[in-house]
Amino acid sequence: MDTKDVSSIIEGSSPNITASPTAFLGYTFREVVDWFDTNVTKPVAMTVRTSCLLVLDDQTLEDNSCVFVCNQDAAPGEIHSLRCTFDLAVQNAIACDLLGISIEDGALGCFMRSGVTMTKANLELVNNGGLYFEGGEVKLDQYWRDLGEW
Repeated sequence: MDTKDVSSIIEGSSPNITASPTAFLGYTFREVVDWFDTNVTKPVAMTVRTSCLLVLDDQTLEDNSCVFVCNQDAAPGEIHSLRCTFDLAVQNAIACDLLGISIEDGALGCFMRSGVTMTKANLELVNNGGLYFEGGEVKLDQYWRDLGEW
């Protein structure tokens, strides 16, 4: 979104975004989430939902990731979020908002609690219990096994 006028939004932003949204420049992460929770109280078109949002920040420019926020199970004042790639952010939004899966559960919860960026490769390692193929052999990465059990 690049406006604070919710009534004027007919669809969410989609790649490739060529203009930098300016409505929220200077806002802290918490201020963006609080504004969203206060002002987006019903779905706007198919792309703007009430329980999930993606926040772009300085790190977005560095690694093409975003912060996925899903507050459907959060206590008042709490923010449930994880950093992930855009493709996974869309999958996460579908899982949380449309399917009702909690961001606290499963792989989403592992990444939320750890602060590790969710990428396809990292998610695959977690989902496979840290197992991966290298040189025709199955190997174990204990870090990813432990993260998946956290």
